[in-house]
Amino acid sequence: MSKFNDKYKELLHEDEEVFKLKQEELISKIVKKYGGSRATIMRILANYRK
Repeated sequence: MSKFNDKYKELLHEDEEVFKLKQEELISKIVKKYGGSRATIMRILANYRK
């Protein structure tokens, strides 16, 4: 949790906490901020989970 906040705090609004977000909401924020596609993020996530 603290590692996420250190690196990606700018993805969250002031009153948001990462553990309260749904996966889809977080992926949408990542795509909006850094570009790319949802499919790419999902592939990276699937590889990470393996």
